[in-house]
Amino acid sequence: MKLFSSLFVIIIMMIAFSCAGGGRKAEQWISYSTPEKEGLSVDSLKKADKIIQDYIQRKKIPGGAALVSKNGKIVYEIAYGYKDIEGKTELLKSDLFRIASMSKPIVTVAALQLYEKGKIRLTDPVSKYIPSFSKPVVLTSFTRKDSSWTAKPASREVTINDLLTHTSGICYSFTDTSLSAIYAKNMIPDMAVTADMTIESTMSRMGQMPLAHEPGAKFTYGLNTDVLGRIIEVASGKTLSDYIAENITGPLKMNDTKFYFDSTYAGRLTSLYISNPKDSSIFKMDKVGVYDGNFPVKGAKKYFSGGSGLTCTMQDYFVFCQMLMNKGEYNGVRILQDSTVTLMCSDQLGALRWSDIATFGYGLRINYDRNPDGKPGKVIDLGWGGAFSTWFSINPSDNVIEIIMTQVLNNPYGDPIKDAFDKAVKNASIK
Repeated sequence: MKLFSSLFVIIIMMIAFSCAGGGRKAEQWISYSTPEKEGLSVDSLKKADKIIQDYIQRKKIPGGAALVSKNGKIVYEIAYGYKDIEGKTELLKSDLFRIASMSKPIVTVAALQLYEKGKIRLTDPVSKYIPSFSKPVVLTSFTRKDSSWTAKPASREVTINDLLTHTSGICYSFTDTSLSAIYAKNMIPDMAVTADMTIESTMSRMGQMPLAHEPGAKFTYGLNTDVLGRIIEVASGKTLSDYIAENITGPLKMNDTKFYFDSTYAGRLTSLYISNPKDSSIFKMDKVGVYDGNFPVKGAKKYFSGGSGLTCTMQDYFVFCQMLMNKGEYNGVRILQDSTVTLMCSDQLGALRWSDIATFGYGLRINYDRNPDGKPGKVIDLGWGGAFSTWFSINPSDNVIEIIMTQVLNNPYGDPIKDAFDKAVKNASIK
């Protein structure tokens, strides 16, 4: 009788644990299907397969992983090559990739959550949260010899909307050589670093830097999302890392998406390579200036770069993309309101857009089809990429998500790989 009672208690505890989510398997949280069941051609997806394998064989990338979903279900998921060439360590689909600028959409969602809660307004001046931005100036001259500069007062302050749309005049080092020298002199990095730094102090220094142009004058890709990350900290009272864990990655069970990891994750982390500009050969990146290839498992682990600091798996990023595809909800967990996702995925540049059919929303590139009259038609896809050769695309018309992950900085083959892969996947739709 005692044995029966004990077994009964154990069974009840197991059921309760499972209902609470503790026993949930990844397959139950993420749905899988076959290409044929979802209307995709297996032959076309094999062509996508071959694209990645070819670049590995040509030694242009160490390894590559890719994922395609249709109708909310993963139908294609592969990993080829190595996550570490020197150690001949096979790349796995569950490995961790530094996603660099693919961090931006996640941090943008964090900001939009605070917007929904009334904690921030899109028209708020940045100085409300970071006082050093209160008197912005626009660069008028620069002396390369000593990195000195002159500037004039800006016509208005930088707003949160300017940050979300990259129209603030804040740059990256690679988008403006003058500001590159100024940023370097003032210890403002482009990407996440292992040094003992915080975004609180760094973004405060950023407020004292000149802008490349008047706020709102044009699209200039830059450190805007890093500034936004600091605003999220001030408005929420939490570190950017904690806020995202509690409000996005935690609820969505994106358990492998973080700014930094402890050493137990080192075996799953892909090695970071860099391309040689002379012959496009690749070599392992240990340290380049203030950037360390051992990020995110080494170093001070204090610099939460909103624009480039996250590391994750393909499966985790799929969940995030599917949440956007579903207008803010995934498996009953709501992250954003439908109307806010629509705002995020709508043209926010207007006349400042890159072309008639390519523009930017909040944290996302938007490509439109062209109507017969030449005007933008339906949305073809939404997405962005990262400096370490990662890329994603959300196609709302066909309900398709594409993700590519590899780890090569300054990779000249990044665009050719994703363009050829995207073409193969788009051709896979069975008419």
